[in-house]
Amino acid sequence: MDVFKFINPVHPTKLEQGRLINGLKSKLWIERYRDVSEFEFIADVETDMRNMLPIGTLVSHVDTDEVMVVENHEIREDSGQKTDIKITGRSFESFLENRIVGANKAWPTTASATTEYVLGASYTWYQLVTMIQDHIYTSKVIDQNDTVANVVVMTNVPGAGVVETRPITRGDLYTRSIELLDVDNLGIKTVRPGSRSPLGASDPNMVILVHKGLDLSAQVVFSSITGEIESADYLWSNKKAKNAILVTGRWIETVVKDPGVGYSRRMMFLEASDIDSAYSAAPTGAARDSVIAQMQARGRAALAAQKELTLVKTDANKNASTYKYREHFEVGDIVTVEGSFSETRPMRVAEYVEIEDETGQSGYPTLTAL
Repeated sequence: MDVFKFINPVHPTKLEQGRLINGLKSKLWIERYRDVSEFEFIADVETDMRNMLPIGTLVSHVDTDEVMVVENHEIREDSGQKTDIKITGRSFESFLENRIVGANKAWPTTASATTEYVLGASYTWYQLVTMIQDHIYTSKVIDQNDTVANVVVMTNVPGAGVVETRPITRGDLYTRSIELLDVDNLGIKTVRPGSRSPLGASDPNMVILVHKGLDLSAQVVFSSITGEIESADYLWSNKKAKNAILVTGRWIETVVKDPGVGYSRRMMFLEASDIDSAYSAAPTGAARDSVIAQMQARGRAALAAQKELTLVKTDANKNASTYKYREHFEVGDIVTVEGSFSETRPMRVAEYVEIEDETGQSGYPTLTAL
């Protein structure tokens, strides 16, 4: 794992120059589908790694497209023992924690101008791209100091989903982005410039990419029979399976019902006051119809998001070599897992862990239910 840092001193997000980092004793690099990716490097304190990798440095390694940010330096001194420095950080998109949803406007505001940030009716992946762009693009923000240069926000998600208008409450942009990704089980990652950039090899910008992974379930099969599965969690349950939902707003309630009567009717509740909270009285006419449609769409999405679980999570064998990461599959892709108890099902590559230390190199994926 050849780690390098980007070294443009004037424009740190302009990833045109890099320098290899030597002297690291161990390297841990974890790429994740939706949750933030992270790394950990260990080095002797005498290497002056604090100055080599100062906080805020953007780093990557030659085999990956991901970009991460140095966030922490940790040194613990023990008498009579060699002192190490631990350097940790997370993927670049975690920077979105530093923007607040709805703060991309002129200040101060008055009470009458304090409105919700609302995403127009569309698929969640397009809405998320719009939301991030609205808070970091030069053409979108009023205060140009909020701009994050050399970053393109885009999606390559195919297909269709639920279309609805979505009010987004105040909060940090990263947290709200993860909540929006949850709706359609999407992922997010940062891609540096290079041959695998969705912008093309010659484009100098990095990409914040909303993605879904590929369905490789017919090509990539991890099997407990061949020893490729090291551990697995199984769960058979209908404890949380519901087929009807009561959606309640500030002024309006509605019900969505799938098949199921009597003992088979299993109802859940969803609080959705954000949909109609902007109204000072119960809406009527077309406004009422719009609120009900939004509530029912959200209810249908909540029912559809339920999963009957069998194989919940598996860890692939660290020594398995049938399929190679970045060659046969990526984080976010769907593969087939053949487990015990006659359980075979598609699962998603939720993360991939790469480790390098004095014992050598290893790597393994974690697979989770769709």
